[in-house]
Amino acid sequence: MGIGRFIFESLLCRWGGIETIVTDNGVLIVAGLDWLSKTYHINHIWISPYNKQANGVVERSHRTIHESIVKTCEGDMSRWTTVAPFAFWADRVTVCKSTGYLPFYMAHGVEPVLPFDLTEATYLIPKLDKPLTEEELLAL
Repeated sequence: MGIGRFIFESLLCRWGGIETIVTDNGVLIVAGLDWLSKTYHINHIWISPYNKQANGVVERSHRTIHESIVKTCEGDMSRWTTVAPFAFWADRVTVCKSTGYLPFYMAHGVEPVLPFDLTEATYLIPKLDKPLTEEELLAL
């Protein structure tokens, strides 16, 4: 039920309805998804843990994330928990070759605001030598 609650709170409540979840036959996952199936009528499709066609699609990006984390840790793998969020963020704001869109855009429907976007935007405003009226600020 713990996995089921996690899926409910962290996925369903945050991202909306999920019609189908595809997993392997892990005991904890199956128990959590059985609970979700009974409670919320979410379909669960089981796949073989060694099904290369199905697993390949799901696990394709794992290697990229893994390599990003290892490289960022610079040999000190005890740091992986602190660098993992940055590796996932970088993955979400990088254009997907297969779709041509950012995963962030596909999930939220808007482009992400990146730190360098904010820095660039501040240089576009001319130097302010005196207090401006509301109309002047809006015009800028």
